[in-house]
Amino acid sequence: MPTPTGDSICADRACAKCGFNLIGQQVLREEHYNMLVVRCPECGAMAALEEYPILSKWAGRWARLFAALWILLLLGFAAGTSGSVYGLGFGSVAVASDQMAIMLSQEYGEWIDDGLGQGGSQVQQYTMRWAAMDQRWIDNEFPRVLRSSGGIYSQIDWDVVWVWFGMGLLLYFWGVFWSVVLLGARRRSAWVVILALSTLAIYFDYIAIQSGNFTNSIELAQRTMFSTVMAITLMVMAACSCAGVLTGRKLARLVVCLALPPRMRVPLGILWTRDGLELPKPISK
Repeated sequence: MPTPTGDSICADRACAKCGFNLIGQQVLREEHYNMLVVRCPECGAMAALEEYPILSKWAGRWARLFAALWILLLLGFAAGTSGSVYGLGFGSVAVASDQMAIMLSQEYGEWIDDGLGQGGSQVQQYTMRWAAMDQRWIDNEFPRVLRSSGGIYSQIDWDVVWVWFGMGLLLYFWGVFWSVVLLGARRRSAWVVILALSTLAIYFDYIAIQSGNFTNSIELAQRTMFSTVMAITLMVMAACSCAGVLTGRKLARLVVCLALPPRMRVPLGILWTRDGLELPKPISK
């Protein structure tokens, strides 16, 4: 009969026969071979407490290869996070400034019709968002037109709410993803990663918009709207990504519990132990 040693398993260890998590089980010493063993309370199988044998020098090479591939995959997801935020951030500015662009085109057209820009030599109605503008009008008339129209907030095209809604869903997904992937870090670290990638994307949005020559209505409207729209966009991103980070692991645990029977959840036990929770146990027969 194996005799107790007084020690117990302190880490996750799956039974080789049924997959039950042996954490907390008592360590025994087998008398015949003088080996340390542990008995699975689920199926009764006896397992020796020894490391898996070294397969060959290729085992370490394969491990390093998979680690490198995993890092590259994470870098790809990081690029995907930043790229998606870049696209939606630029889209939010474009949609929000659409109404202002049309207003500026119309005001510029009236300025031309009044003979203040081109001497009244030609009458042209500007209703397109990409109406080319005279720099004199931008320098002298644009501030007055913006004030008389009610300011930036009154000119926001609120169709941008749909863009923010889509961005919120996307950032929630990225929050869930990074909170589960970065199990070795605290949740706030995952949130910091998302905000850092999002801030980088917003910076590139700023460069893209500021690189315009601002001689047409849409570029002028986007430059004017950028700070206001991005402030709201950043709040949406921060709130939704934070919600994703806070609920991500809970959602992952729910999916695992719905998809796998208890004894098959052991390899994914870190989803529980990382947050100080007990691993799910098999249902007693």
